[in-house]
Amino acid sequence: LGLPFFWQALRRRWDAPLANLAGWLMALYPEGILLGAAQLREPFLIGLACIAFWAVFAWRNRKWQAALSFTAAILLMALFSWRVAAAVLGILIICFWLEYLDDLPSKRWRTLGWVGLAAAALAVAALSYGWMASASTWDAALTQSGSGWMQKIIKEIGEGLRVPFMTVYGLAQPVLPAILVDDAAPVWKVIGLLRAGGWYALAPFLLYAIFAALKALPARDRRLLVGAAASVVLWLLISSARAGGDQWDNPRYRMIFFP
Repeated sequence: LGLPFFWQALRRRWDAPLANLAGWLMALYPEGILLGAAQLREPFLIGLACIAFWAVFAWRNRKWQAALSFTAAILLMALFSWRVAAAVLGILIICFWLEYLDDLPSKRWRTLGWVGLAAAALAVAALSYGWMASASTWDAALTQSGSGWMQKIIKEIGEGLRVPFMTVYGLAQPVLPAILVDDAAPVWKVIGLLRAGGWYALAPFLLYAIFAALKALPARDRRLLVGAAASVVLWLLISSARAGGDQWDNPRYRMIFFP
């Protein structure tokens, strides 16, 4: 249900070819299909995030509709997860600011806006640090306790590097080669291959997008794309630190920012 909003937002902001490409990727990405068929919160969060995303770019021409849609989408997201709703809200506020920065009447207002965004980011980081630290430590410990191989590696590198190692390991989940030798039923092997193959096919484009965004023109596009790329990278790291090496929760959290 969120896909038409997502497609229209991209077509409105850029063009139809980009909207078509992004729409098909979102519709056919294996992890998205799996989550969409499951009794999980992520499909609802992603669909509502797409509606809020549309509202950001519809605001210039349809202010009331955009404001109501944005507010309703964020509030409904908060019913499923207020932490995810807060993260999506923060990123979309930044997108809104970068998109409409040139419309502000003076340099003074732009400076005040940048200061406000920086203060808000610091406040969010300070408020969420304690929860993030405890959650990542707990999930890293679960991953370690469930694998003798992990226990051996962490023993060699030291406890101080456990969470950073788990974060990097989490970015590789689901690990593509491992599923080939996994002692699992055929249906799970097929699902695992599709999930891992989708992620390993997408990851190079995410890396490319970071560098391509730096060269985008005009300046408004460059600001917006760099901000979006930085947000995705940050969320990937947060998801991997939060879920450690869990091959189910990690990609599930990661998928929330897929649009």
